[in-house]
Amino acid sequence: MLERREAPSYDMHKILCMAQEETQITPIIRTLQGEQKGQDKKELTKLQRKAKIYTLLDSVLYTKGFSHPLLRCLSMFEVEYIIKEIHEEICGGHLGGRLLTQKILKQGYYWSTILEVTHQLVRKCDSCKRNAKIQWQSAEPLQIMSATAQKKFIVAVVDYFTKWIEAEALATITEKQMESFLWKSIVCRFRIPRTIITDNEMQFQGKFKQFCTDLQIALSQSLIKTPQTNG
Repeated sequence: MLERREAPSYDMHKILCMAQEETQITPIIRTLQGEQKGQDKKELTKLQRKAKIYTLLDSVLYTKGFSHPLLRCLSMFEVEYIIKEIHEEICGGHLGGRLLTQKILKQGYYWSTILEVTHQLVRKCDSCKRNAKIQWQSAEPLQIMSATAQKKFIVAVVDYFTKWIEAEALATITEKQMESFLWKSIVCRFRIPRTIITDNEMQFQGKFKQFCTDLQIALSQSLIKTPQTNG
């Protein structure tokens, strides 16, 4: 059964009423419409100079372009939809930043940060990253990674009870540097240790031994079982 109505189901003149929000192109539109008279003269002059390359057609803002006589200026609320349709949807082909910018301009759209936004989108696009070309490099022996200030040695101290580790990167390892590390990182921060066990390297001899004796620290050295691990 079909019911026939003699009158419409609604009698409203406007079905959807949307409040127009402020965008980056709103000041230019108001300048072209002559609605910016209450502003500062310098700001008004700046806007009028900027608005010379724009025009209004049926309350829609356009700018002069090379690909088209007039390019429609988009607000940032419209940019996300337009760029997604051109880049990802049926019209898109996941183009790179420069080609995507050219395609958007050919479609007749423009906004001030078009190049920056398109490059950011391509960098964040999951499909673009998955299908990007892999840069192959020839196999080479792994080199020692360089650090700042030519630091290539690490001195480390481990507390036998708590397993707490204190470490510092050094450019060279000398007796003086071992004294400085022990004083600054261990004695001043915690306490004077009762015993320190080191390997048989030269930086733990001579002046370092005397430094430990002055602080009444018992210095022990590990037995040389494997020469490669004990200097």
